[in-house]
Amino acid sequence: MYFQDESTENGPDPGAPFDPDIDAQLDSLREKLTEVIRMLIAKLFLLQNCSCLIYLANDYAVRWRRILKC
Repeated sequence: MYFQDESTENGPDPGAPFDPDIDAQLDSLREKLTEVIRMLIAKLFLLQNCSCLIYLANDYAVRWRRILKC
């Protein structure tokens, strides 16, 4: 049977000292990181849409080339 060591749990240590300045800095970093992640996700969606449009444009170009050759 597997028992998780309490020292490896994710979460605050109840016995650790609290520093409001560090806590405020961490909150600020979390907010910035969240904003960067949102921006990256939005850019990924744009790239995905662009790649779909490029694929469609190439597909139509190939079809028109076939039609014009006939």
